[in-house]
Amino acid sequence: RGTISIINTASTGTATVTAVATTRATLTSLGHTANTAAVAGDYTADIRLTNSTTVTATRVGTTGAITFGYQLVEWF
Repeated sequence: RGTISIINTASTGTATVTAVATTRATLTSLGHTANTAAVAGDYTADIRLTNSTTVTATRVGTTGAITFGYQLVEWF
């Protein structure tokens, strides 16, 4: 589990994780907390496992700071 923060005026944020096998991993959003985000594009995001060690959150808007929670599970 972890969090990704996107600062005011930015549209993406990343988190570094311990390496996982991307074909055996499940990424789940745990919700968000926002600071002054005014419209849906500012506080909704697409969260993806970008590669074996990076989780990326991307939003359409850029207003306000926001933090997204995530859970990454690697299945064996």
